[in-house]
Amino acid sequence: MKLKVGPNRRAACIGIGLGLLGQLAHTESALAVDPTKIFKILPAGFSIDALDTPPPPLDDLTEARMLFQMRSLRTGDRVRQIERENINPIPLFWDCAEILEADHPVFAGRLYEAISDVELVVLGLKRRFRRLRPNAVLPEIEPVVPVPWHSSYPSGHATQSTVIAEILARVAPKSAVRLRALAEQVGVNREVAGLHYPSDTATGFALGKWLSKQAFFHDDAGLQSL
Repeated sequence: MKLKVGPNRRAACIGIGLGLLGQLAHTESALAVDPTKIFKILPAGFSIDALDTPPPPLDDLTEARMLFQMRSLRTGDRVRQIERENINPIPLFWDCAEILEADHPVFAGRLYEAISDVELVVLGLKRRFRRLRPNAVLPEIEPVVPVPWHSSYPSGHATQSTVIAEILARVAPKSAVRLRALAEQVGVNREVAGLHYPSDTATGFALGKWLSKQAFFHDDAGLQSL
């Protein structure tokens, strides 16, 4: 699969963030994906190694300077949004879709399995590219929240939030525009925070859209009952 990343992916939605789920040890070996891992949602035989994800641009400094300029966007409200990204914003996607998660436990369980699969894919790609975080290239960026232990490319926040938005949009089509705008704002907030280059985010959005189309839901997931 070859990703095509569009140049313009900004959105103006009041943002909430999405952190990578799961607690992995902060070691380089934890980035390795177990080859015997059976994905819960992605199709049988799916391989991270087969993904033809484009490499990041070679000039990190140019993008890092863009992030330095984005520091002017760090208003008090924006920083509070960014800080909330590190808690658990997933319920806010349910709210955006106007669906009560508790009323659909089977579907919710499958959604979280999809998020787990996406995390494995993202961590595998991060291990492949090993891109330095922007503040390692330009310390003056001064991120407003702690810098994650794993590498930068692609953005896990952008990827996972896009998958959630696309899956929920299937069952709440009237909320699709709001869900997608929310997912885009999540990714952009990570740039404002100083944690991700724009190309990290753009590739995360493209990857998330592709992965959401691969996610397989059994009939018992209640996909049609919401």
